[in-house]
Amino acid sequence: MNKKYSLIVLLLIIFVFIIIYFINNKKDQIVNEFEIYFFNAGKADAILITNDDKHILIDTATQEYSNKLISYLKKNRIEKIDYLIITHFDKDHVGGASSIINNFKIDNVLQSNYPKDSIYYTNYINSISENNITPLTVIN
Repeated sequence: MNKKYSLIVLLLIIFVFIIIYFINNKKDQIVNEFEIYFFNAGKADAILITNDDKHILIDTATQEYSNKLISYLKKNRIEKIDYLIITHFDKDHVGGASSIINNFKIDNVLQSNYPKDSIYYTNYINSISENNITPLTVIN
C-alpha cells in the first residue's frame, strides 16, 4: 500500500475518531460548535481542534516552531490535550511533539505505524516513555 493511500486512510480514521469523541461527550446536550486552527508553520503541519474544554492537536510542526505553538496554547489557557495525533514521523509533523508532550498533560496519543529513523522520532519516543504515555498505533 503506498504512503499517499495510507495517509488518506489514516486521516479518515482520525476524522471518525474526532466525530465520535465529540458526539459521545455531548450525549444529552446540544453539541456546541467546535473551532479548528491551522497554524502557519511554513511547510510544517499543526492543527488544533477545540470544543469547550476538549482539545485535539494533529501534528506538532517542527521543533523550531514548537515554542510558538506552546506559547499559543498557554496564552489560550489550554493545559491538557485530549488527543495528540501524529499522522507520520517526518520532522515537519513530529518535530515539536516532545516539547508539547513535556509541557502539557496528554490524555491520548494516536500515531502512524511507520516509525522513522530520526532524532525527532527518537525525541518523541523518549518523551512518551518519560511521561508514561502508551500511544495507540493506527494500523491500516
